[in-house]
Amino acid sequence: MKILVTGGAGGVGRPTVQWLLDRGHEVRVLDLRIADPLPGAAMFGRSNFWTSLDVRDAAQAAEKALLADYEGSHAVYVTDAHNFVGFLSEELARIFFPAVTARKKPLNGMDTLVSIEKARQLFGFEPQYPFGKGA
Repeated sequence: MKILVTGGAGGVGRPTVQWLLDRGHEVRVLDLRIADPLPGAAMFGRSNFWTSLDVRDAAQAAEKALLADYEGSHAVYVTDAHNFVGFLSEELARIFFPAVTARKKPLNGMDTLVSIEKARQLFGFEPQYPFGKGA
């Protein structure tokens, strides 16, 4: 069985991933910190300024995508609507991408630099739990 484990590099996730691998499952791990990958598991992740996502929003995005009425496959970004650095996105873009001057749309406030418009249009995704704000 193919299984995705979120938080699979932590104290509970790591032994869970190993247990699944030992039983022959194909395991993918998503975690913000991956220091020591497990052999046999596809582990990926990295904390950055541009994207963040509460697991509850990940779940609602998956549910909406599975239930939506559309055809074919589509590449979409599912992330929080805002950067989590606490700086205006226009400032971040100027600091980290000074050579990029063209914009498809204005950067307002702390809006994410990674567009979630396609996920909004395709299956009505809208993040409900801003990362780091608790619930």
